Amino acid sequence: MAKSWPDDLVKYIDGFPDGHRVRLRRDRMLRSAEQTGKAWEEIAKVAKEAETLPHVFLLLPDGPTSQPYDAIYGNRTRTPDQEVKYYAEAVTAIDKILPLFNRVGYEHLMQDIPQGCNEADPSVWETLRKFDDRATREGLLQLKTILQGTKPHAKRLSKDKNNEQAARATYTILVADLNRYLTTPKHTALAVLARANCPDVELTPEAVKKAWSTHCPTR
Repeated sequence: MAKSWPDDLVKYIDGFPDGHRVRLRRDRMLRSAEQTGKAWEEIAKVAKEAETLPHVFLLLPDGPTSQPYDAIYGNRTRTPDQEVKYYAEAVTAIDKILPLFNRVGYEHLMQDIPQGCNEADPSVWETLRKFDDRATREGLLQLKTILQGTKPHAKRLSKDKNNEQAARATYTILVADLNRYLTTPKHTALAVLARANCPDVELTPEAVKKAWSTHCPTR
């Protein structure tokens, strides 16, 4: 039955040992071999790169059981509270740096760079020849505005990570976000693959399309 799937994807999966979750997922999805074969064919036509099919296969969510912070926006080493603190510290750091770009601060900075041939670092002077202090200051001000506009806690669809409705919404978003690996969205094909992976969860192409247009940051 796997012959109906793209050869590259079949070879990739065959590289895992028997009983591995990757093979178990394949076996589960091959119960709908004809439908998934057509879906993979559609995905392959618009894949951005050779690794797209394995990526999509591995990243298909295994059902709406929760809505973890990491799920929609990728793995994080910081919690939402830690992100808030991190961004606030970055704003403080920018505030400390900005005085270097007023007239007096910049003059002092230039005066403190060694002028003599024996003390001067050639890489510093090479950098200075290309350095645009006004553009840098403007960039820092823009970055400060962006940092102040962040809302890490907004990534959760509900304060309760086990909220059933929010978990279902997260599941749909995760499926829709797989479109980022494609040159053209394929909502129907992704819905077919998701249903084959999680037969007990009904998911329509319309729901995937809506999630893609309203929630996915990479669209």
